[in-house]
Amino acid sequence: MKVIKYLIAAALLAGIGLGVIAARDYLTEESTNEIPTIVVKQSVVERQVPAEGVLKAEKATPIMPPRGSRRLRIAWIKDDGSQVKEGEVVVRFDREEFERNLSNGKDAQKSAEFKLAIERTQTQGAQKTRDRSAELARIDLEVSQRRKTTEDDEIFSRNELLTSNIDRQLSEARVEHAGATSKMDRSISRSKVKLLELEKQAAQLAIGRANAGLSRMEVKAPHDGIFVYESDRIEVGATVYRGQTLAKLPLTASMEAEVFVLEADVKGLAEGSEATFFIESQPSRHYKAKIKKIDTLAKPRHQDVPIQYFTITLEPEETDTAVMKPGQRVRADLVLDALDGLVVPRQCVFEIDGDMVVFRENGGSFDTVKVKLGVGTPGLVIIEEGLVEGDRIASQDPFGRASEADDEKESTDEPAEGAS
Repeated sequence: MKVIKYLIAAALLAGIGLGVIAARDYLTEESTNEIPTIVVKQSVVERQVPAEGVLKAEKATPIMPPRGSRRLRIAWIKDDGSQVKEGEVVVRFDREEFERNLSNGKDAQKSAEFKLAIERTQTQGAQKTRDRSAELARIDLEVSQRRKTTEDDEIFSRNELLTSNIDRQLSEARVEHAGATSKMDRSISRSKVKLLELEKQAAQLAIGRANAGLSRMEVKAPHDGIFVYESDRIEVGATVYRGQTLAKLPLTASMEAEVFVLEADVKGLAEGSEATFFIESQPSRHYKAKIKKIDTLAKPRHQDVPIQYFTITLEPEETDTAVMKPGQRVRADLVLDALDGLVVPRQCVFEIDGDMVVFRENGGSFDTVKVKLGVGTPGLVIIEEGLVEGDRIASQDPFGRASEADDEKESTDEPAEGAS
């Protein structure tokens, strides 16, 4: 009886075992069929640095304020990006300051001319007065000298003789003083006239500068092109200075892209490295390029934002004049390096207990294989150890360990019942 019971129990256990095996085989088959896999292949991974910027012409004619003006204010300016023809007015400046200088210069000129006329009139009158005084002094001297020749010591008293001698000396001094005074007054008058003439010349120079400035209050395009502002601060009412570039007329036959890269991402980039970019308005078309220039210093793009960027100039292989226009926004990918190795998507690599693993297909099931990761990109990574070319790996965890670990972590993070 006991033997029969043992046989029945064994049969039941065998049936249960067969059911477990069948269930296991079924689950394995389902996992294999439902979980997508990929084949590991040798490939090249390009590490790229994103950047954005604008198109600009390789050569452009600068538009600057006219020479001879230290400070000007923009009264009108052509719209940014406008098509202009040779000789067309592109900038007009405020005329108020030059018109005021012209009016002040004319007033100063009239004042100097009036002062000159007064000075000449006064000089002529004073000269006539001095000439009359000098003539009277000479007459008195002649009389005194004639009296001296006719004087008789016996006829006139000693006091009369002394008085006559004093009068003669006084007349001589008056004649001498009149001559010296006339000479000095003429010298002073000439100096005053010269100063007034210099004042008049200064007024004439101011008038000339004002007229010249008024004649340069318009800037014309030196050739056909697209009028592109140099900065976003160029606007009506803005004050500009001599030598400052207001805008440019680019020569669109040869274009280049000026892009900005974060200071932390520029390491490894070098002149001559490859790059690609596309115009934001036409994202379907990509252009190949090379790094032409990398600025030596990082600078902020905006005054109020302290983030530092390096300016990098890209030289495209070809210039599509029908599409590329100065000022168009572009997005670029700069190639940092290209590495050869076994490349897999990052979503095929999992972390279990601090180890990086992949699930390699082995017959009808998956084996957990530890791997060593190399460099990669946000989407791809190179496997340095653990796999060989031709291995097939799962693109998701076939055993659900990662999800179960996440669920356990979430359950442990839940607050106890009644806790606030």
